[in-house]
Amino acid sequence: MTTGKDPKIGRFLFESITKGLYDNPLCIFREYVQNAADAIDEAMKAGALHRKTDAYISIKIDPSKEEEIVIEDNGCGIPSGEAAEILSSIGDSAKFGGKSRGFRGIGRLGGMAYCSHLTFRSKARNDKMEMINTWDCKKMQLMLNPNNRNYKGMPLQEVIRECSTFELKPCTRPASNAHFIVGMKGVRSAKDVLKDLVRVRAYLAEVAPVPFDQQQFPIGKEIDEYLRSEIPSYETYRLMVNDEPVFKPHRMTVELTQNKSDHISGFDRIEVLDLRDKPIAKGWVARRKDLVGVVQSDGCDGIRVRVGNILIGGSRLLSGGFSQPRFNAYFVGELHPVDSELVPNAQREAFEDSEVSNIFYEQFEKQIGQPLSKKVSQASQSFNRKKVVAKAEYLVKTVKSTIGKGFLGTAHKEKTVKELRTAETEIEGLLARRKCEEEVKSQAATVREQIGSLREQISEQGTGGKLGGTLAETLCDSYSRAEKILVGKVFDHLYSQYEKTKDATSLAQAITRRLNSEAR
Repeated sequence: MTTGKDPKIGRFLFESITKGLYDNPLCIFREYVQNAADAIDEAMKAGALHRKTDAYISIKIDPSKEEEIVIEDNGCGIPSGEAAEILSSIGDSAKFGGKSRGFRGIGRLGGMAYCSHLTFRSKARNDKMEMINTWDCKKMQLMLNPNNRNYKGMPLQEVIRECSTFELKPCTRPASNAHFIVGMKGVRSAKDVLKDLVRVRAYLAEVAPVPFDQQQFPIGKEIDEYLRSEIPSYETYRLMVNDEPVFKPHRMTVELTQNKSDHISGFDRIEVLDLRDKPIAKGWVARRKDLVGVVQSDGCDGIRVRVGNILIGGSRLLSGGFSQPRFNAYFVGELHPVDSELVPNAQREAFEDSEVSNIFYEQFEKQIGQPLSKKVSQASQSFNRKKVVAKAEYLVKTVKSTIGKGFLGTAHKEKTVKELRTAETEIEGLLARRKCEEEVKSQAATVREQIGSLREQISEQGTGGKLGGTLAETLCDSYSRAEKILVGKVFDHLYSQYEKTKDATSLAQAITRRLNSEAR
């Protein structure tokens, strides 16, 4: 049963698809860049742009100007006769999902939540007129205020008519060129993030469909060629922020935790196959020299998903596919869907729920996430084995030096013997393992022999109440044995109080030198 009346669309829907759609103000740049990329693709397809190098997307941020943010592209534009209808439509787009990056018809509205006035200026190729569409965002916020009873019950269509204007004007630019320009006046956002050039550039480098910096990331050229040959929707665009080009943030050196770094030596191709072994996503993962430690490089950590070469879901979207979520951050790489049914949701936080998306996540875990998790575990185990050997080698070096200079006392000697026994046990346990690198085993065998030799040397120097091997013994013969024993007891006490520092040894050595000097 129907009422015979058209359904009423409440004005609060508009607030939901503008202010409530994105949790990060910077997302509006992604949406405008996304639309610009689609416009450039259309212009290239139509022959309006003959060379990709002629295309551009420009973002200008200048708080000193009336329009503090201006986003411009020279794609296809919108014919003046169609512009008013298209720009006033909400949630209605001529773009086809899966072919275009933006197809829901709501992305251009995102800027309304962050400025007082939003202007769209558009002109198609060979069009002498320019359509100027201006939105009074401040007035719209007033009308959408739930406490404002003056507009209670007003349909969305009337709100739009009240807050938007259209003006057709002769264009001063060459008729042969097309453009679409977004202008934001009275820009406001938390911590002024939309006018923070550093943060805007970093965000776009991570998210936007920009090229690799081949000087900083030489393997990017080969990756780019591979993706172009395999991913129909893959493309890069010349994006500039205040006339400076933006590149992806990848570098051959990745920063790790604890001020450490690692080097990328190359990359491996990866793909996710469906249940019939048909590829549904393809991409790449970098080869790290040492797969130890989490990547901290901004915008590069984790295997990330990009649709139309635009990031979706951030760095942790695929973390659930690893045996431990943190393992994803050990890698640097990308996955690009080749199945058109893998469609990003409106927030571009993940894929829309579907049978294909479920298969994608499941197969990613099976085919990529788990094998890579195993690599991390193996690398960690290998690192720990090498660390055991390195620790033992350092102990051998330290004990050799101590033997040459003398122990502080019997307590120092006994503790050293204990440390050598512990290291020897660890080394023997390492040698007993089946899965151990031959190089590590060879080093372990060598250090085990060295430990055994040192223990023998210490044993030969005497133990218990004897002075053998202690600093007190290095006192010259003018000191009696009783005096040496007394000094030895003092050094023993000194060691017991300050054994965890180097100060005790340095002080005891200085005292010994002074006593010997005075005796002479």
